[in-house]
Amino acid sequence: MRLIVGAGTVSMPGWLSLQQADLDITRAGDWMKVIGGVGKVDAILTEHTLEHLTYNEAAAAVWNFWRYLKPGGHVRVAVPDGLSPHPNYQGWVAPGSRGERWLQQFRAVNEPAHKTLWNFEKLASLFRRFAFRVRLLEWFDYEGLFHREPYRLQDGYIRRRHGSAWSNVLSVVVGAPYTSLILDAVKV
Repeated sequence: MRLIVGAGTVSMPGWLSLQQADLDITRAGDWMKVIGGVGKVDAILTEHTLEHLTYNEAAAAVWNFWRYLKPGGHVRVAVPDGLSPHPNYQGWVAPGSRGERWLQQFRAVNEPAHKTLWNFEKLASLFRRFAFRVRLLEWFDYEGLFHREPYRLQDGYIRRRHGSAWSNVLSVVVGAPYTSLILDAVKV
C-alpha cells in the first residue's frame, strides 16, 4: 500500500491519493479508519503539506506515519525550503508573505495557510525524533548553497523539485529559482 497524503490533483499508478477530507494525517483515528491497522503501509508521499501544520501538528502526523508504515517503509517529504537565499522565493512561501496571502484565495475553503517554514535541520530532526533514518535529497544549507542527491522518482514523484517543468514555471511566476526541501525518512 502506497499513499499520497495531501494529494491535491496528484495521482500516480499504484498509489492511493488522499485529501484531508479522506485522511487528516494528524489524527490517529482517521488513519485507523482508512488503513485499518498499524504497520500496513509501504510508502507515503507528502508534497507541500507539512508547512500547513504547526510543529506540534506535524509531529502528530510524523508519529502516525511511523505507526502505520511497515518496518523498512518510507516517507518522501517535500516542503518549501526556509533556507533558500532568494528573497522572492521567501516572499512567496513564508507564512504571512505576500505570495502566501495571494495563494490563499485559490485554496480549498478549509485548507490552512502556511504555518511553518522548514529547513533541513528542523525537518530531519522531527523525523529522527520518531526513530526514522533520514536521507536529504534536495536542500539549501545555512550558507545558501543548494545540494542535491540522486533519487528515484518512482519512490515518490515530487512535482516541485529542482529542474522539473512544474518548478520551472513556478520560477518564472515567483521570480526566483523554485525548489523544495526534499527528504526520505525510513522506518527502522
